[in-house]
Amino acid sequence: MASPQIGRVESKEYYSWMRGHHAYKDIFKPVIGTTLTLQREPENAKDPHAVAIVEDTGRIVGHIPLALSRIVSSFLKRANHKATAEICGKRINRGSGLGLELPVIYKIYGERKYLNRLDELIHGSETAKRALREKDEGILIDGQKKRKSTKRDKDSLKKQKK
Repeated sequence: MASPQIGRVESKEYYSWMRGHHAYKDIFKPVIGTTLTLQREPENAKDPHAVAIVEDTGRIVGHIPLALSRIVSSFLKRANHKATAEICGKRINRGSGLGLELPVIYKIYGERKYLNRLDELIHGSETAKRALREKDEGILIDGQKKRKSTKRDKDSLKKQKK
């Protein structure tokens, strides 16, 4: 009997946050550029769909946002599907009671048809879309937190050009 064909592995990137850093800050010192692994955590008492972010040693150092966990956890059930989180900024407390977070780039690996379905599920859910961030949101540039441009910023630029 022939073994099933596994399609070519591709990847997609999502800009989001690593949640729960406040709970792990004493055991994990984030370094920009560090790549960590995403791992399903079905035994998690708070969320059976939780996806932990782990170091190479297997130690948990954070979690993906709850709004993404059910979708990503389901995707990671397939043996050839993997995911990583690359730290791309300094920790931040954005308010709203979420504690310390780290801006990360989630890189999801799998077959194209499943990646496309993952993308549809994430972008088709208002809750999941809110867990994403703009590419530069939360990133520190020259010691300043970069933020989205406002209408006032754009008007100011127009005046400077005149």
